[in-house]
Amino acid sequence: MPQNTETQSISDNNIDNEIEIESINHKLAVLEHEKKALITKREALLQQSSNQQIVTTKYSVNQKVALFQKLFRGRSDIFANRWENTKGRSGYSIACGNEWVKGVCNKPKIKCNECSNRKYKILNNQIIYDHLSGKQVIGLYPLLTDNTCYLLAADFDKNDWQKSIVALAKACVGFDIPYAMEISRSGNGAHLWLFFFKDNRQPASMGARACNKTDAN
Repeated sequence: MPQNTETQSISDNNIDNEIEIESINHKLAVLEHEKKALITKREALLQQSSNQQIVTTKYSVNQKVALFQKLFRGRSDIFANRWENTKGRSGYSIACGNEWVKGVCNKPKIKCNECSNRKYKILNNQIIYDHLSGKQVIGLYPLLTDNTCYLLAADFDKNDWQKSIVALAKACVGFDIPYAMEISRSGNGAHLWLFFFKDNRQPASMGARACNKTDAN
């Protein structure tokens, strides 16, 4: 009888060990999944950090303007100015040298692109400096005349904008596309910039493929 009791005890211990081993395996599987998720998140954060250029006082004004031009490359023959009226409405309109000139500008009766007196301003270093110094806020036209671009901008302002912008960031990592994120002016959304750092411009559809690959779930 004592021998049978000892055998039963050993059998019970084996069962307990197997249960504990299975529990450990399950916990290890959960930890492995969390590890992979953290690695993915870390890579996205590292990619974001590597894309951010820290501009300090060691850079001259011309160097800062050149850095901006290197990142934000678009059409140089036109640009837009931001406006805001007394009612609080705001927007962007193409910059024209004849805008509101009496006897020349017929806004808002005639649209700018239909006006025979239009004289679009070019995007030069002075305009960029005024933008960076806060003197005026300008808008870039990223899409070039041949339907290619050096960058794309995605705007997120829905309720799930946090998840959506993270999903696009992950897609950028998958496509090996440098990007940068910023909170929008309102604080209730964000923008994600995609940069194509290559000599050859990229088709605008490249960014569309990245956006279509996003998965916010």
